[in-house]
Amino acid sequence: MAKPLALIVEDDRDIVALFQHVLDIAGYQTETALNGPAALDLIKKNRPDIILLDLNLPGITGLEIIQKIRSDENNKNTRIVVITGYSNIVESTPYKADLVLLKPVNVDQLLNLIKRLLPTDGAVETRPNDELTGLYSQPFFISRLDYALARSKQLPQDHFAVILIVLNQLKDILDQLGSEMTDNLLKETADSIKRMLRPTDTIGRYNNSRFIILIEDIPGQEALDVIAERIRKGLKQSLRNFGKDYNGNTRMVILLCDSNYQDVDEILCEMEQSLSH
Repeated sequence: MAKPLALIVEDDRDIVALFQHVLDIAGYQTETALNGPAALDLIKKNRPDIILLDLNLPGITGLEIIQKIRSDENNKNTRIVVITGYSNIVESTPYKADLVLLKPVNVDQLLNLIKRLLPTDGAVETRPNDELTGLYSQPFFISRLDYALARSKQLPQDHFAVILIVLNQLKDILDQLGSEMTDNLLKETADSIKRMLRPTDTIGRYNNSRFIILIEDIPGQEALDVIAERIRKGLKQSLRNFGKDYNGNTRMVILLCDSNYQDVDEILCEMEQSLSH
């Protein structure tokens, strides 16, 4: 069964990337428009099931787009989610959206509201499997990784990266610190990684001592090296807070990926091989 179509109408590319991430999890395929005329053209051609709409757009305003959608019988089932910083403007128009959210948007709130507004069969379970750190489970991470690989095959110029971080000798650390402090160490490691990354990056934890990161839409190896070094420095500082040097127990493998990989298993296998060397 084909996924329902969502159209993101927003001129800020970082916000577009964030919304694409949310809609992918919610089970939608997505299209984007950076201005009003492009949005109207896509609406006419493709009849999206749901539209995430900014109001302050170049060319044609978001309010004009709402008016045109609501005036067209062919779009009567289209759901409109307005995301704006100008609530007073929305309240003054007779053409109403199904949902209005004020910027800045909370990602979890947006995801939950979209799921309730227009449920899909393809939604990914997003409740973290790791209660200790709040990070995603291995199955969810692999689902995101599979999506990134499929997208790179459709858009060969798109690269993505995977970073594996391993706390070696975790049992020895547990013996030295005790269970409570070791849990704090793992939570601090997770928090440190999150502080170094974008909201759209996917972070998982599995096998207790492993943290794995997916970074989508990365320009190339140079940008990846900068991100990896930032993570290393953040982890080093975090681990120092526990009074002993556990940096020697941390391993990191970074891998820049493209459409040449056959499947997710090939990516994960290459990372395991790099870890063993």
